[in-house]
Amino acid sequence: MKKIIIIILLMAGMCYGADSVVTICPDGCHYTSLKTALDAFNSFDVTALGAGDSLIFEISGTWSAVDSGEVLVDVGATDSDNGIRITSTGDARNTTGVLDYSKYILMSKNANFRPAMSLWENYVDIDGLQIDFYRDVGTTDAYGIDIESGASDEITVRNCIIRRNPTDTATSISAYGIIYHEYGGHFYCYNNLVYGFNVGSAGTGIYAYTGSYDSTEFVFNNTVAKCNIAFEQSRYGVYKNNIVTECKTGFGTASPIYADYNATDSSSLGYTPNTNDSVNAVYSFTDAGASNWTLTAEFGGVDLSSDPDLSFTTDMLGNTRSNWDRGCFEYVPAGGGKTCLPIGRQ
Repeated sequence: MKKIIIIILLMAGMCYGADSVVTICPDGCHYTSLKTALDAFNSFDVTALGAGDSLIFEISGTWSAVDSGEVLVDVGATDSDNGIRITSTGDARNTTGVLDYSKYILMSKNANFRPAMSLWENYVDIDGLQIDFYRDVGTTDAYGIDIESGASDEITVRNCIIRRNPTDTATSISAYGIIYHEYGGHFYCYNNLVYGFNVGSAGTGIYAYTGSYDSTEFVFNNTVAKCNIAFEQSRYGVYKNNIVTECKTGFGTASPIYADYNATDSSSLGYTPNTNDSVNAVYSFTDAGASNWTLTAEFGGVDLSSDPDLSFTTDMLGNTRSNWDRGCFEYVPAGGGKTCLPIGRQ
């Protein structure tokens, strides 16, 4: 009863309109941590909102410390008309494309089988988060975003930076930046930067494994760096405009149902290249040694603004895609729109 009363009182102060907004910031908001906010809504019926309304968890403000804890997304009910969105905005959102501790970061560390974020719900959109985590020797299984089977249809992960922290000292873990293992849903994954998953035998940037033709992953315009395996995928996946760099393997055990305009700087993508794929690619990154994979020259892909499966028009930083580069960043010439520069040079 106490939890129900708290939720009713909170909703009385929520922002209503097209959506219902729960705010998270260091002070002056509904909550000061994402975990606490989601825990309070773990029995909330999103379908009770108005037609077309979403429940939005909005992270804002200036963060001087990381937001710690393993976040569980598991509300009472969602449907195709009423979903969940978790997003960062304003001063909390990364604007450089380089992991930035002056912005919001969800940090997870040192617990076995504890992802930074676990999704057990359908119709969830994760937009613009930074996730960083590490494990000490003796701990196992490092997941950035773990999308669980059985309740993970119509999931979107976009515009996120997910890193395995280089101070991680574990050596025998299964490490995944994003892992989706659903056999009856759709997964949309685009404009993400995932890197540092080069530990153990199965260190994988993005693992998306669907099991039938009616359950497909659409993985577009991601940049995956410094992983043992960049992408582990099913034969039902669709992959376009992805960049693989400094990874031992591009694509894993199965050939996607459709893959083109993907690129790797090694001699093999892991599948037989299609017409517009690139192997032994030479990239023009701003400073890969400093984990800055923004582009200093065009690296053209295919225009997805009218793609029938997943259409969008911007890159991770909100730049309009014009010549439509591969990877999560669009090249922006000096003086044209928002220019992506390393931290400290803006």
